[in-house]
Amino acid sequence: MADESGSPIRILIVDDNRITRENIARLLDFEADLQVIGEAEDGREGVRMAHELQPGVVLMDINMPDMDGIEACRQICLSSPRSRVMMMSVQGDMEYLRGAMSAGAREFLIKPFDYDELTHTIRKVFAADPSPVERAVLAAQEMAARTPAEAGVGHRVVQGIIVAVFGPKGGVGCSTIAVNLAVALSDRPDANVLLVDGNLDFGGLGVMLDLRPTHRMVEVLERFDPDDPFLMQQLLVAHSSGVLLLASPGKPELAELVQPGSFVELLESLRKAHDYIVIDMGSTWTELTERVVELADRMIILVTQEVTALKNGKLALDLPGIKDSSPEKLVLLLNKYNRAWGITPQAVGDFVGRPVASVIPADRPAAVLAANRGEPLLLSTPGSGMVRPLRQLGDLVPGDGQAAREHALGVLPEAERPPSIISRRRPSPEPDRAEEKAAPRKRRGWRRWIPFLRWRRGD
Repeated sequence: MADESGSPIRILIVDDNRITRENIARLLDFEADLQVIGEAEDGREGVRMAHELQPGVVLMDINMPDMDGIEACRQICLSSPRSRVMMMSVQGDMEYLRGAMSAGAREFLIKPFDYDELTHTIRKVFAADPSPVERAVLAAQEMAARTPAEAGVGHRVVQGIIVAVFGPKGGVGCSTIAVNLAVALSDRPDANVLLVDGNLDFGGLGVMLDLRPTHRMVEVLERFDPDDPFLMQQLLVAHSSGVLLLASPGKPELAELVQPGSFVELLESLRKAHDYIVIDMGSTWTELTERVVELADRMIILVTQEVTALKNGKLALDLPGIKDSSPEKLVLLLNKYNRAWGITPQAVGDFVGRPVASVIPADRPAAVLAANRGEPLLLSTPGSGMVRPLRQLGDLVPGDGQAAREHALGVLPEAERPPSIISRRRPSPEPDRAEEKAAPRKRRGWRRWIPFLRWRRGD
């Protein structure tokens, strides 16, 4: 099998054992449609040669000095996405296999392998359809390389849409919403999505996606070069869904090294290379949060039916950076909704002063299981009641083009709004006021904190 032009499949061999490299090269020399174009003795050299030579297939050993094969595979998948990586190892345990597949490897061969297995696998990998990661990286590189004339409208480079997810109270589910929103957006044709962990102190998006980032926020900012989009792609880590991740600093003491100005400049550059950037801002209001709110095209604010979350949500909507935003920009999301608790989305909207645009039902077992497995809930638990509303949330994010940008999140025409999950129980009759004055009752529990929940007779 040759490529579309009829040329042989170009192969790069990366292995620290010289004899192994030579033996593989001799075997492949018997095949007219396979051509070895280079050999590298460690992962770092393999990444460099893959970028220079652009092979169709890279045969990569796992255990190598300086840079191991898994990290080299991850970097090649980001910097040279057209080069498909095949991992080779004498170790066949599941941990190696899982690490290789997570890094973007297309196949895993256990040494020693026979001649027919090697050649058949090379041809199969080369002929395979592009993976979600490959499509996402190629699209990101294409966007980053566009000139203003190629971008079209107004001779401006088309910029991706930034969606910031903010929960004024901890535990309302910011990370779960951000991860699954990014996965939902990645399902759009040819969409490349970047997920940014803006929770600088205790961000855990890497854990939720079962990724082990080599490069984190601080290093990315140190090496940031707006004129080198390919370098920036190498500093990200890819998930099997096609979503790219920019991880948090990893340690709370490193959070202060991320300056708001530098962070915003980085986002401005990255939005030129991605269709969507979803940022998990956590629950802390800082100067950086305020700067991101100003930059974002859409701002999703999370509340739950918990009284303290409602109180903080109301306060957040009154913050200068949010209060002054256009109504089209803000989306109020009611997360972990349970109709048995009695607090309806309508009541929440009345209290905070903004209608609820989206409702995600509570399914704690599914959410915890997905997080512990390191898999987005949309992919790991398709039967959960949270799946459909999460995908509907992705549908609310505008697509490409100015018209889609003006199609505001949360202010859709009535006919286009997704059905809200609202309690259908008929409210209890309003108590008799004269009788209440004669024998006043002491309010207990949550009723003493939120008088807006007094039931009213339905129309």
